[in-house]
Amino acid sequence: MIVSIMRLMVGVSILLMSVNPQCVPVLETAPKIQATKTPYEYLANNNISNGALPGCETKQIWMVTRHGTRYPSVDGLNILNERLPVIVDALQTHLNQGLGDLCPETLTALKSTLPALTLDNKKKLHPEGELEMIALGERFQMRFPDLLNNYQDPLAYKFRSTVLQRAQQSQFHFAIGLFERPIAQKIQYETPITPHDPLLRFYKICDRWLNEVKLNPESLREFNLFQDSEFFSQNVIQPLSTRLGYQRSLTKKEVEEFYLACQFGQAWQPRRPSPWCSIFEPNELEILEYREDLEYYWIDGYGKDINHKPACVLFKDLLENFSNLTKGVDSEERAIFYFSHAGLLMKFLCFLGLNQDAEPLLHNNFEAMKQRQYRTSQNVPFGANVAFVIQECSNENNYKVGMFLNEKLTQIPGCNQEWCDYSTFVDLHREEMSRCDFSAICDLETGEKASSHLRDRASDDRF
Repeated sequence: MIVSIMRLMVGVSILLMSVNPQCVPVLETAPKIQATKTPYEYLANNNISNGALPGCETKQIWMVTRHGTRYPSVDGLNILNERLPVIVDALQTHLNQGLGDLCPETLTALKSTLPALTLDNKKKLHPEGELEMIALGERFQMRFPDLLNNYQDPLAYKFRSTVLQRAQQSQFHFAIGLFERPIAQKIQYETPITPHDPLLRFYKICDRWLNEVKLNPESLREFNLFQDSEFFSQNVIQPLSTRLGYQRSLTKKEVEEFYLACQFGQAWQPRRPSPWCSIFEPNELEILEYREDLEYYWIDGYGKDINHKPACVLFKDLLENFSNLTKGVDSEERAIFYFSHAGLLMKFLCFLGLNQDAEPLLHNNFEAMKQRQYRTSQNVPFGANVAFVIQECSNENNYKVGMFLNEKLTQIPGCNQEWCDYSTFVDLHREEMSRCDFSAICDLETGEKASSHLRDRASDDRF
């Protein structure tokens, strides 16, 4: 009899919670700040205008793109496959005991999204990433139809990616968007350079960056101070622990597991809110985004000069292609398309002087930096891209350069208008170009080099 009464009480409790407006429901709109795991769809520009000036004709596009949405690393896959079922069981126990604030419907939604992934998927391009790249290619073709109208002359286009599957498949699906699948299968893609492309993954062979930044624990100082702070505990760990029914404080690792499920769940289905994001309050997601931004700012961004100085090699390639075109070199391509990774885009954008704040990102200035420009969710999502376009203007007998950042015509730092005079554009980084000696920038004073094992550890992303 007592057991029956207890079961009835539990059932009534669950029923009451299901209609309790105070319990945590599944989100109705997707949160769009997922740091570097943000789906590109949230930033894609469906306005296909190329912003061309009157009397000007587009002559060449030079573009570098981060691969599309991918699967996690092995560590990330293990979390999604092994830890999430354990977490869901714990949340069910909490709900049965009347602990926490999750709606039963939210817990049901969490159960329905448990993935079944194999380790073979590790960091490969996800089907959503394929769609991102196809759509990106289609929009660029519509934006510049006269330049990207066919593939009859293979020498008119250059496609190059890093050796990794997610980058190679991104360039293939981008080409599908540009020219349709039968043509994309015939394109003469450049053979990837192994183990590390000196242009598209230069940081992997920059020993000074590897030694002083990527493999230096001190680079995570601000990141660690932030997640160890009382502010992080009071504004993320404690409220999340209570909301989920834990009678103890969640560990930082557990919070990261919840956040990882939210990030990839949202990236894989960007048009439907992920139930795993429902467990977070909006301000908590802002704090977790800032936590990740702290990591990237100091390892790939403005935190250290060595992060972005070597990116001069990429800008040098851009200048050489534009220079060949303005000089009438017959062999110059109409379009150059490069496909790489977040680490490259972050360093290159910093070299260009984009998204730079007056103050550095620190563990103790979150509130002051809420309106910051350096924000990976907005600048380096999956599929992030920057394209430089050069136009020949007959009415001025001159060339103009425009920059499309994530498909939006954006004023080039140092220029006073959206379309920069070519001569001004060349002068912008003349001093850096005069000192663009990769060996001088990247070699260690001792002459020692980072081992291949350490280079491989220096991945772009932990998960």
